[in-house]
Amino acid sequence: MILSGRSLAGWVVATALAASLIGCARRQMTITSEPSGALVYLNDEEIGRTPLRRDFVWYGNYDVQVRHDGYHALDTHRQLTAPWWQWPPFDLFAEFMPFRPTDQQAMHFTLTPITPSDVDPSAMLARAAILREQLASPADRR
Repeated sequence: MILSGRSLAGWVVATALAASLIGCARRQMTITSEPSGALVYLNDEEIGRTPLRRDFVWYGNYDVQVRHDGYHALDTHRQLTAPWWQWPPFDLFAEFMPFRPTDQQAMHFTLTPITPSDVDPSAMLARAAILREQLASPADRR
């Protein structure tokens, strides 16, 4: 079957329109903190300040660092687990559905304020002396 220029153009437009209706899954993570405005790093890459929303590509373990002035820095890991419709073989059908399914993952972090005793030089020196005593070898204690 040979298509004329006009029918070929119509076929190309119809195919492009059908392809544009096929949605692929969207993956978004929302990161919040108490207090808000904390700087967030995912896998050693700065991604912004809380609250924030960001698309992501892969599921798995993420290294997360959260920092805010006046608060202790938080270094942790978070596991993002795929929903059932993102597991093989279901994921193939999810990618070609006529609508765009969205997976929303949320992370919330609560930071601990730095107290005056945390930064008091004399308290810090006292803790250092205790640690030095605990780490000293028996030969050093004589």
